[in-house]
Amino acid sequence: HERVSLNPFEQRLLPYLDGSRDRTALVEALSGLVAEGSLIVREGDRRITDLREAKSILIEQVDRALRWLARAALLVG
Repeated sequence: HERVSLNPFEQRLLPYLDGSRDRTALVEALSGLVAEGSLIVREGDRRITDLREAKSILIEQVDRALRWLARAALLVG
């Protein structure tokens, strides 16, 4: 076994990875956090406040995080 470090985005994503949500539902859940202000999306140094733009970035971030979590053997199934 090896210890792995999760970045802040992966830490926010992890509780939603219980098998009950597909990729779209994960993005929607995280978009809700953005809308309420508890998750900040950035592109470089710029904070993204437009929800449509944030969703587009979240899609990429979720895909990237899922690939990494799978490679790190943190996902089952």
